[in-house]
Amino acid sequence: MNRSKILLLSSFFFILGVGTANLIKLPLFEAYFLLIIFVVILFLNKSSASLYIKANRKIILNHSPLQQSYRVFRKLLNKKKLSLYYLIIFFICFLFGALRYDLAISKETSFHKQKKVILNGLITEEPETREKYSELIVKDNLSKDKILLKTNYYPQYFYGDEIKIKCQPKLIDKNSSYGKYLTKNKIKFICYYPEITLQSQNNGNKFYAKILRFKQKSKSIITRALPDPESEILSAIILGYKKEIPADWRAKFSQVGISHIVAISGMHLAIISFILLYILISFGIWRQKAFYITIVFLWLFIIMIGFPASAFRAGIMISLIMWAQYLGRTNNLITVLSLTASFLLIINPLFLFGDVGFQLSFLAILGIIYLSPIFKKWFKNIPDFYELKKILIITLSAQTMTLPLAVYHFGNIPFLSLPVNLIAVPLLPIILSLGIILIFLGFVSIKLAIIAGWIVWAILNIFLKIVNFFVFLPFSHFYLEKINFLIILLIYILIIVGVYYWNKNNKFEMFFN
Repeated sequence: MNRSKILLLSSFFFILGVGTANLIKLPLFEAYFLLIIFVVILFLNKSSASLYIKANRKIILNHSPLQQSYRVFRKLLNKKKLSLYYLIIFFICFLFGALRYDLAISKETSFHKQKKVILNGLITEEPETREKYSELIVKDNLSKDKILLKTNYYPQYFYGDEIKIKCQPKLIDKNSSYGKYLTKNKIKFICYYPEITLQSQNNGNKFYAKILRFKQKSKSIITRALPDPESEILSAIILGYKKEIPADWRAKFSQVGISHIVAISGMHLAIISFILLYILISFGIWRQKAFYITIVFLWLFIIMIGFPASAFRAGIMISLIMWAQYLGRTNNLITVLSLTASFLLIINPLFLFGDVGFQLSFLAILGIIYLSPIFKKWFKNIPDFYELKKILIITLSAQTMTLPLAVYHFGNIPFLSLPVNLIAVPLLPIILSLGIILIFLGFVSIKLAIIAGWIVWAILNIFLKIVNFFVFLPFSHFYLEKINFLIILLIYILIIVGVYYWNKNNKFEMFFN
């Protein structure tokens, strides 16, 4: 077994351990006991390890939950294809994943049991404005717990503000989808409309504060240069203010399957990055320079939008995948992607089930890597007008891989997603480029930004008219009741089997080779 397969299987078993611990409550004492035993065995030679297992068989089997695991383990040892050391390594990775998840959810606090509390805390993230309220994330100075405050628009508070809060915290329901989302962000309590007193300002990270000021100034320029809803949509596309898009437009974007275009997410960044890479290579730029330019642009863009967690994770995944391709390790791309996912889950194992964006960005990149060569071959006889075919292939690959999971989470099947994306995706680089130009002109003169705003407004207005046209067509979309996850799992198994047999009969070649 080569090193790449060992790393791939180690990552797989670690992720499997995290997922198992999330779905099933494992006996923790036995898990820790096994982890210690197998770490010790790992440092013994094969014959010594076998003797150790035989000598301690009764001790191990005294723990009844381990009996079945022991029998399975002994059967695997008799197979010639897997050595003792590999089995031990994979089992340790599985246990480590399960225990890492346990550590992530074990810490609890008790002040929520009180009727009301008074605490001092620091606003640790940029406040978000919703349609009827504002959201502040505050870190308590004493317990270090994060608390979500839902409060009025005014007075306004900012990142780095030290505030005094009087409220009755409500513990989050970790079993609900919203609760999993908040728990993933290490938020444990919610306070609704608390009494807030400003204590001091500018207590956060100075560099991050400057980035947020630049981001807020950029949003102000867009707001002054464009009317609504175009200004809100451009702010979402460029700066990540997706929650400020009116609810009716968010629903329309979801119905026609282009939510990934108007909201910065892993899928959004993956599509932008791979389209930019392709455009640069198509214009004759040397492949090495194209990779560097794309990665630099990607991280400058992530910095500009204030390092949101979803974009940061996607940036790491995309950069490593492109770097692996640049080094010519296309056969190891799945290993690189799985190691990246494992690294992110070591940092926060709650991403696996609590962050839909993590799941979709992972699948989008996976789709672009493994499905785009298939679509490229299928569409080889279709003429490529203005490079639209290649943009279509990138988008179709990402959406094919993410659609089953998106349907499971959101219940919407956008039947007209393909034609809408064929029209909308080519507009995305244009909107993005003109929007960035508009912002930088606004720092020079707001009048110049307003002039550029007319051009951006015209394109966005056409974009919105296209969305309105498709969303009102009969059978543009269909909503499902809650679908069984086993069906989704079966679909992904079929996709994996299909890709495997296609690659077995065809030489795997990256889309950009």
